[in-house]
Amino acid sequence: MNHSSRKNPCPVCGRNTDDKCRWNDSNIFCYCGESFHPPITLRRGDIFEAFGRRWKLAKLNGGFSGGSYIFAPASDDEPVRRQTREEREQYRKQIDLSNHKAKNTLSRLRAKVHRCLALPAFEGMTISEVRDANLLLQSTFDDCDFAVKFVMQNRRMIVNAKKLSDTFVIWSRSVKYQKRDLDVFVSTHLGILQ
Repeated sequence: MNHSSRKNPCPVCGRNTDDKCRWNDSNIFCYCGESFHPPITLRRGDIFEAFGRRWKLAKLNGGFSGGSYIFAPASDDEPVRRQTREEREQYRKQIDLSNHKAKNTLSRLRAKVHRCLALPAFEGMTISEVRDANLLLQSTFDDCDFAVKFVMQNRRMIVNAKKLSDTFVIWSRSVKYQKRDLDVFVSTHLGILQ
């Protein structure tokens, strides 16, 4: 199987910095990354020309990591599907909505994470403050987990999806450690089993 490289760029996205895109005579696996990715307007069933042949977009979430567009050879009599103006507008709206949700999630979660990381020392908390801190940590961890899934599911539409996903993962990890420390404090110092 051939792979993308400096001397052999991907026929779909032009990737020439690494080997994430691969192809042979029966398939093209074009990886969706930050710098290189297939045209975002492609839909399943669209025809693409490469290597002097026609290729049909067969799958959007293919490959080992689920991050590749998979193209298969198209027959010569297969009609080229053209997007209508309404389809293009709908897709642009979908992209705008996904980016808006991602930005709102980022600002909302940033505030919650800062609250989690600014909790006072557990030893000075009352029982009700410990309970509230536990709820805050758990809900923030769940929100971070949901945010990572949302960004990964919509990574083709969200600007800087990798950077955003990495941020949510780091926040999730920090909150998880804070929650673990609180659980240890509760079980060892307060004698309450979680």
